[in-house]
Amino acid sequence: MDHERLIAGLCALTRRFGAPAEADVAGAIREALPGLLACDPVDEEGSLGRADLYRIRAAKLVARLLPPGALADPMRRGALRIAVRGLVEELVGGPLPPSVYLDRGRSR
Repeated sequence: MDHERLIAGLCALTRRFGAPAEADVAGAIREALPGLLACDPVDEEGSLGRADLYRIRAAKLVARLLPPGALADPMRRGALRIAVRGLVEELVGGPLPPSVYLDRGRSR
C-alpha cells in the first residue's frame, strides 16, 4: 500500500468532513499510520479481512480528527463510510468484495 497516497487520501477526507483549518491533519495521520497498518490479519473465512480492518481503522482515524458532533448526522456517517471504502478500493487496486461484517444490510 502506498503510504503517501493513503496519507493524502485520509487528509482529503478529514478536510472534506470538517477538520478545523488550523489542525495538523497530515501530522496526526502520519503519527497514527503504524497503528492503522499494524497487525495485518490473514484473510480467512469467518474473520475480518485486511480490507475490513483498513476501512474500520481509517474511518475511526478520520472521526477522531473531526470536531465533536461532526458526524452526528447519520447521512454524514454513511457518506464517510462510502468515502473510506472508495479510498481503500483505490489503494488496494480494485473493488472490494462485500464485507460480511461491514456491509450487512447496506446498499453501496
